[in-house]
Amino acid sequence: MASWQQRLLPMALGLTLLSTGTTWAQTVVEASQADTNTVQLDETISPKTLSPEAKKARAAAEEKLRLQQVTQDANAFSGMIASELALLEGNTRGALGAYAVLFERTGRPEMAERAIQISIGQGAYAEAQILLDRWRKIEPVPTVLQRQVAWELSAARGDAKTALANLNDVLPYVDDIKIKRMFLLLAQLSLSGGEVAHQGYDTVRNAVKNHANLPEAAVAEAMFAALSNHDKEAIAALNRLAKLDADISPATQVVIGILAQRKPELVSQFFAQADSRYLSDVWRELQIDALVKSEQFEQAYQLIQQELSQNPRTELQIQAGILAMKKNDYAAAEAWLQRAYQNGNVEERNRVATLLAVLSFGQKKNEAAMQWTDKIDAPAFQFDKSVILATAAAERKDWDAMRKALDLAKDHKPTGNHLYDEQQWRHLELMWISKQAPNEAYAQYTQLIEAQLKSASPNREVLADLYAERGILLADKFNRPEEAMQDLGKQLQLRPDSADAMNALGYTMLSNAASREQGFVLLERAFKLSPQAPHINDSLGWAYFLKGQPEKALAYLKFAYEKYPDAEVAAHLVETYHALGDEKNARALAKQGWKLNPEHPVLLDTLKRLNLLPNKEVQP
Repeated sequence: MASWQQRLLPMALGLTLLSTGTTWAQTVVEASQADTNTVQLDETISPKTLSPEAKKARAAAEEKLRLQQVTQDANAFSGMIASELALLEGNTRGALGAYAVLFERTGRPEMAERAIQISIGQGAYAEAQILLDRWRKIEPVPTVLQRQVAWELSAARGDAKTALANLNDVLPYVDDIKIKRMFLLLAQLSLSGGEVAHQGYDTVRNAVKNHANLPEAAVAEAMFAALSNHDKEAIAALNRLAKLDADISPATQVVIGILAQRKPELVSQFFAQADSRYLSDVWRELQIDALVKSEQFEQAYQLIQQELSQNPRTELQIQAGILAMKKNDYAAAEAWLQRAYQNGNVEERNRVATLLAVLSFGQKKNEAAMQWTDKIDAPAFQFDKSVILATAAAERKDWDAMRKALDLAKDHKPTGNHLYDEQQWRHLELMWISKQAPNEAYAQYTQLIEAQLKSASPNREVLADLYAERGILLADKFNRPEEAMQDLGKQLQLRPDSADAMNALGYTMLSNAASREQGFVLLERAFKLSPQAPHINDSLGWAYFLKGQPEKALAYLKFAYEKYPDAEVAAHLVETYHALGDEKNARALAKQGWKLNPEHPVLLDTLKRLNLLPNKEVQP
């Protein structure tokens, strides 16, 4: 039987949305109860004992009761449709509010079920738990549906102990649609860390036995088996999955991607053992994708060339071009991508034009890059196009053109399948702000921070970026290190495990003798997390210099300058060589740094103070 969600969809056209001005949590508390002005019949009276007039009155009452029920059903049904339409329009809070009100008014469990599903989908587990608790008060004896929904909430929030313990009590009673969702939740649960995969392997494998024909069951078994080191069983599950899901569902693609990163040898073994004659084209492409995810680029490139010799499909040509780019073989990349452009459909041609624009800009072929950018004309690719144009404008320091390109991106959304997402756009936006006059940049950062703080659901990553940018501005342009440290400390609170956040705060703390030792500790932590990062090596080297240990500082600063020749790093190296009495290298680095950026304030101050300003003939 079709679920109630499926039944209502064909009738959803032409209906208006319910207005929900308050949040869903408020609506649960404030919702009015069902209308108490209803007709009730005395069921203890037998119709046989009634007079004709009484029978007529009873029949009228029964008809009124039936109409009441029809009206309540219609109102509930309309409310369900309105809620689903709100979801389609992106109004998740409104949909939740509407379902919460419907549940309070009708007491219907399917309303609670749908509201909890929406909450789970948004990761709002606390809100889902409130709804479940309310449901349990209305239905104190758990029904099958209530137990199923409670299990889904446990699995989604990563409560492996509860989910695995209750799996066999719920699984036998779910329908065909819900059982697929349950197995996918199990697969997700295997990633919870610790010993979850080891503890749950036997339970999941036994549950899968009765559902061997479901791809979702094979997905769950493959994940639990692989992550608990039952490699033989994992490969068997993947073989079964390849037969059950020849067209590759999104879940299968995700699983292979995860296993390619966490267990690359297992995925390689599976594909090596599989008979390629029985693998569909998309599975063979997935093999290439798995090799790429495990950074086995050469093997992936060889395999894709074999595939292309037998089946010169456009998608494979695009993949070959991308792999050639990863191998830094730009001539081959350009050849593959141009071939794909000639053979592709509209979407493929736009994707290729995007890649070739990026490739050309990266090789400083600006004229060719702009020609390819002009060929990006499909609406779905306009966000990528605007990011490319903004990046190119930033490279040539054309801030007006960059602003125009960033504004163009506001009218389009990233699709998730293309090159760029909101994060790249946001970083470019912050870069543009940083190029404004300091007071203007400070005002914009502050305005954006306040908007995030006032938001009902502030974006932690956006807020962290804004605190970082304003903190650096306060330190570099306004020389207000105390305020800078406050902002950079807030960034670190939002990103407690970020080496970059530790480095930004630690380096700023070096400017103040009172906080210098604390800054040194932070920089050591950052270095342990990212020992190859040039900027962190520079910061730690400078910290050693300030501690009076230039001989220790030298190795870090030389590494930083070799990896990232920058004017400020050059200034630190000049200072260090000078302290060590190595005037020859100090002067050589002074000239190099001057050529990089003769206006850099740190370098300029260092060279003037040490009387190492280069002669005029070397000045640009």
